[in-house]
Amino acid sequence: MMTLVPDTLEMALELLDKAIATDSTLITPYFNKANCLINLNRKMEAIRTYERYLHITDNVEEIASVLFNVGKTYDGIGDSIKADGYYRRILNMESLLMKSAKGNPHMKMFLIIIKHYMHMDKEAEEEFNILYEKHKADVDSMTWNRYREVLKVDRMCHYVVRRIQ
Repeated sequence: MMTLVPDTLEMALELLDKAIATDSTLITPYFNKANCLINLNRKMEAIRTYERYLHITDNVEEIASVLFNVGKTYDGIGDSIKADGYYRRILNMESLLMKSAKGNPHMKMFLIIIKHYMHMDKEAEEEFNILYEKHKADVDSMTWNRYREVLKVDRMCHYVVRRIQ
C-alpha cells in the first residue's frame, strides 16, 4: 500500500494547477487536485475545486460525477444536509443522464445508489430488481453482486470504506 506524503501531495497540487492553467476544460486535473486536497484534509478547498469545474462543463455525466463527489465530501465532513442537496441535484438530472448514457445499466445503477443514499430504499430496491432482470445477461454476476453489497450499507459506511482503502 502506498503512503501519501504531504510534501508529495503539495508537489502534485502544483503540477495539477499547471495542468488546469494549460487546459481548464479537462476534468481529470480537477478530480486529482480535489483528491489531493482531501488527502491533505483540506476538504473545503476540494469542494471549491470541484465546483470550479461545474462552471466549465456542460457535460451532464461530468456534472453528475462532480455533484456526487461534492456530496461525498460533505458527507465526509459530517454535513449530510448539504450532501443531500447535491445528491438531489443528480436525481433531478435523471432523464438527461439516462439519455446521455444511452440507457447504460451502470448509469442507472449510479442513480439507484444515489436514491439509496437519499433513503429512498424501497424505490432503489424496486429499480434495482427491474434493472437486474432487464440486464442480467449483459453484465457479469460479480458486478451485480457488488451492486447488491453497495445497497446494503449506508452512505457513511461507503465513505469510511473508501477512506480506509
